Amino acid sequence: MNTQELLSRYQQGERNFRRADLRGASLVNRDLSEADFSGADLRGANFSRATLRSANFTAAKVGLQQHEKILLTSGLVALAALLGAIAGLVGTLVNLELRTYTGAFEEVIAGWAMVCLLLGFALISVLEGIVSGFSVFMIAFVVAVGVAAFGPIAATIIHPLAFAISSAIALAITIISSVSALTVIAMMVVLAAARAFNLATALGVAAAYLLTFLFSVVTTDIMTSVVPVIPCVMLLSAYLGWRAMHGDNRHRLFRWVSTALIMNWGTRFREADLTYARFTSSQLNNIDLRGAILKQVTWEAEEGGEPPVISTGKPYQRL
Repeated sequence: MNTQELLSRYQQGERNFRRADLRGASLVNRDLSEADFSGADLRGANFSRATLRSANFTAAKVGLQQHEKILLTSGLVALAALLGAIAGLVGTLVNLELRTYTGAFEEVIAGWAMVCLLLGFALISVLEGIVSGFSVFMIAFVVAVGVAAFGPIAATIIHPLAFAISSAIALAITIISSVSALTVIAMMVVLAAARAFNLATALGVAAAYLLTFLFSVVTTDIMTSVVPVIPCVMLLSAYLGWRAMHGDNRHRLFRWVSTALIMNWGTRFREADLTYARFTSSQLNNIDLRGAILKQVTWEAEEGGEPPVISTGKPYQRL
């Protein structure tokens, strides 16, 4: 059934559209109140700003069409791989710079600087949120840029060893800040894959990031001290993302980014009026409900069951 046929039948008074194939249909701004879409295939359909009061979506198929699944999966994998390649390249090149201009003693100082900065980032991110954690990196990076800019002048005033140590710390800050930031962003991509598909797909996206990172490191012919940072930041990001999906607003950046990556895919009910609509037993993955009116909507997967996880960009609330 195409869009025009559905609208024509609806205007003639018909409300029974059970098991209709409406994949990719555009029904923006349409009034389809009390329509029965039980068992219909609505994957990829666009109901944005539609009036769907008392509509029945029992057992309807919503979410991604097959080609959307392929495109979205490919896009998330490619994005994670790009971030991994950049993180590996940045980490190793800056580490090469560190080893070129410093000795063993300065490398030890730089290593401890990395550990301290990473611990500070983790502690503040857990307690205050990822945005506050990134502010630590920002301040540290500004300090690193200042050292690099005024280093030649400072070297003539302070002891050369002190300058060497400060330079090593500055380079360490640059490494840990850039690589950790890229890793956190990559974990947001992984979280988007988990929300859009499943854990297996998310692990595949994470593997794409790790493999491209390690490839970038190996091809520079140097074992970089930043390699252990990656799993630590990924585990931290996974925890913060899990907290964000369970309603912790301190980490809402994870929820916002992962939502932005997947919201324009699948079935869209953006700003639609779904008052008294029923989604009983429907598979509710990858639907866009931003701005929708959800008064007295029935969500249960089955009678007495738990409400499904839906991609609204905010925690589920029973209305």
